[in-house]
Amino acid sequence: MSNITLKRLNVVKVVDSETKAKALESKGFKRIEIEEADGKKSKKDEK
Repeated sequence: MSNITLKRLNVVKVVDSETKAKALESKGFKRIEIEEADGKKSKKDEK
């Protein structure tokens, strides 16, 4: 299972379940997508 990342203002939280994510969303957090979690650039970024 992959982690879910949520953000509100300058606070970022990473949770491991849909239940926890929904609880944070009810407090105003929004889901965000992380392009490359391992910190590596994708091949199309290396041009």
